[in-house]
Amino acid sequence: MSKLICGICGAEVEPTVKAIDAHMSLHYAGAFVDVRNCRAALAVSEGWEDGREVIHYLADEVYTDDLREALLQAVEDAGSAINVSGRYRISDITKYPDIYAAMVSERWE
Repeated sequence: MSKLICGICGAEVEPTVKAIDAHMSLHYAGAFVDVRNCRAALAVSEGWEDGREVIHYLADEVYTDDLREALLQAVEDAGSAINVSGRYRISDITKYPDIYAAMVSERWE
């Protein structure tokens, strides 16, 4: 099966609904780093359903040392630190190739 080409950034995307949705979320405000208890997790907000925000977190087995470093860098670039709980939007996903690779992995919980 051939890959699709994103009309916004030119990236190749697997032709599945999950992969396309994950990729398109990179161009919108859905992707963020969720910091709690001095741990950073990659998350995507799909919006609201029945009065609750629908959030998916990257599966634990996808995290690598490089991805953890990239998440920490994204938090620091947002002007914060790993010991400050909160949500930190990823404004320019192209700056973090390890985060981008994880986003399109289709391994969300």
